[in-house]
Amino acid sequence: MKDFINCPKCNKPLLNEASITRDGRDIWNKRCISASHSFTCIVIDPDGVSAIMIVTDINNNVIANWKMDNQTLCIVKGKNVVNIPFFEPDFSDYDKLIQKLKTYVTFS
Repeated sequence: MKDFINCPKCNKPLLNEASITRDGRDIWNKRCISASHSFTCIVIDPDGVSAIMIVTDINNNVIANWKMDNQTLCIVKGKNVVNIPFFEPDFSDYDKLIQKLKTYVTFS
């Protein structure tokens, strides 16, 4: 998956934080956190985006986590974790993606 420069929801530049993995690879945490949404992607050079986390419901702290390397997707609400079928997120319509995730959780 391509690297992100701007937030797919609000198009503002992402805050970049650099660190190093235990095995010495560079890692970038790219974040956008606002009152209406939260988006984070983790980029491990040179592999591209490794993980994506979005908050699908700010009021209830519901989080969707994609792990690209092992192609898993789960929804976390408090201590409850629901694994749903992996799909590549399409951020061209952020609100439609949120609705798709909510539908999966409803029927899981």
